[in-house]
Amino acid sequence: MSEEAQVAEAPAVEDAGQAPSAQPAAYDWRSEIPEEIKGHKSLESIQDVPGLIKSFVHSQSMIGADKVAIPGKHATDDDWNVVYTKLGRPNEAKDYNLAATIPEGQVKNEEMLNWFQNTAHKAGLSQRQATLLLNEFNEHTNNQLSTDQINVQAEVQKTTQELQKEYGPAFQDRMKVGNGVLQQFGNLDIASIELADGRRLGDHPDVIRMIVN
Repeated sequence: MSEEAQVAEAPAVEDAGQAPSAQPAAYDWRSEIPEEIKGHKSLESIQDVPGLIKSFVHSQSMIGADKVAIPGKHATDDDWNVVYTKLGRPNEAKDYNLAATIPEGQVKNEEMLNWFQNTAHKAGLSQRQATLLLNEFNEHTNNQLSTDQINVQAEVQKTTQELQKEYGPAFQDRMKVGNGVLQQFGNLDIASIELADGRRLGDHPDVIRMIVN
């Protein structure tokens, strides 16, 4: 009998494979929070430890800073007045210092200034906000006036050119006739009446034709 035949065959053993290693449980940072504050509303938005650290750093940076609580939708005028005062609104409307906002060369309009101060105070504007708003308003108004004046001058020039073309060499004589008519009847002030487009009545071509013809 051969050597190979004398060796008993070992029974086959099935390979059951290695048992999977257990995964470590995820760290629950909330489990470290004391029970008395675990359910605090301020922690609801915190998702992880980095978020908790950021929130803490932000809170620390706010320590010592003036804080203003924004009133809710049911807040009263008194509630808002407290906020306006903290944000820099003067105690009374007359306390706004707006002298520097009057454009150079213009006379102070007391009625308009009083209206603006009262309105700014009702709106809760601080000194800085009121000054900025009035400066912007003045700039816009001046720009608009300049534009209107340019348009009026353009219309007057257009009328003059139109009548010069119409009357030719007799233009100056016709204008003298028109002025004489107004002086004769004492109606010079009528010519200065301002129309809706900014022109004077005496600059309207139809009025001029009516007087000089």
